Amino acid sequence: MKYPTLLLLGACLALAPLARATDDSAAFRIRFGVLREDKDGNSSLVAETTDLVRKFKATGYRWGFEITTSAANVPFEYQFVFHLPAPPDQVTGDLAKTNPEKPGTTISSEKTRTSETAVIHSFWFDPGDPTGNWQIEIWVNDKLARTISFRVRNE
Repeated sequence: MKYPTLLLLGACLALAPLARATDDSAAFRIRFGVLREDKDGNSSLVAETTDLVRKFKATGYRWGFEITTSAANVPFEYQFVFHLPAPPDQVTGDLAKTNPEKPGTTISSEKTRTSETAVIHSFWFDPGDPTGNWQIEIWVNDKLARTISFRVRNE
């Protein structure tokens, strides 16, 4: 009786690392909110919030998300999808490459591959961006890592 139990216990212990390796969603931390750029153009998250003011690009107001991982030099892919309350007048920045001239209420990014332990993706508002309740889905390695609902309001 001892040997089958020990064999089963040994098999479970041997397979446990494989089970953890396939579920890497816990290996990533995602934060969302207001960003600040330094004089060199590097962004940092300064306030986690889901209440954003619709200030335009020229004001310097930036918002976005940060993905961090403790696994150094391990490549991962991320992508994000916005769900807006109404279509924007236009899509600018990196998102203009992957979305039509007359966008709908769903705006998606290309997949980005990186080996960095921290990635910050910065956004700004343009005239014609809707106010109201928005949502962003952040996908890491083709798995939905986090969905963030947030409000965009006028000053």
